[in-house]
Amino acid sequence: MKWIRISEPIGRGFNLKRKIYHMAGLLVPVMLYGDVFRFLADDPFITRKVLIGLLIAANIALIVMETLRMKHRGFRDLFYRLFGSLMKESERDRIHGTVAYMISNLVLVLFFSDEVVVLSLTFLVLADPLAAFVGIYYGRLRFWNGKSVEGMLAFVAGSFLSGIVFYLIQDALNRGNLPFVLESGSIGVALAILGFAAVVAALAEFFSFTALNGVVDDNLIVPLAAAAAFVIAALSLGFLPATVFFDLNWML
Repeated sequence: MKWIRISEPIGRGFNLKRKIYHMAGLLVPVMLYGDVFRFLADDPFITRKVLIGLLIAANIALIVMETLRMKHRGFRDLFYRLFGSLMKESERDRIHGTVAYMISNLVLVLFFSDEVVVLSLTFLVLADPLAAFVGIYYGRLRFWNGKSVEGMLAFVAGSFLSGIVFYLIQDALNRGNLPFVLESGSIGVALAILGFAAVVAALAEFFSFTALNGVVDDNLIVPLAAAAAFVIAALSLGFLPATVFFDLNWML
């Protein structure tokens, strides 16, 4: 088996509708970072609490919907008429990738800091479509699994650049602390952690797999791998756990 081969770009198969739908995945990190539910109560964690409730409800609704799709032909036919264009062909016989993505959202919002949640989900939502586009139309060096060197590099670049934009937003809003800001004298550390997480996320996407009938796929693996990378890098460099983890004491 050849580990890598040279071939012509595929030039087809980029599902624009699916990728636009993919962008809706930014909704949760934007809502969390914007603290959109703060008007509901004098509680610093109200937005996170509401989001956790909504994500639990969404996961239950999706599981019920997927069960109906798998077991009832009439519902399955209706589902395909409405959403078939947003699905991968492989998802017709397994659980839709949205379920894995919503599970990853729930895990991240439960356990990680705002910055880790935003960056980990942004890596998947923005870098993954970019990697797919570059791989399909410009990928010539292909690995044994069909993925391309060009697509993988695009994933790393997209993740890293989206992180830079987030850091600049942090600076503009005078919000956040190291390692999630470009603070004078510590820019190298912040960029090193960001770069490490971008590479780990790209590797996670490259080696991603589908298991448990679709409950586990790249939509779950990539964000959690990125979050783990931020945690490992930050703690290894001496940052406090509070910079990457969310304090669960509010639940007590």
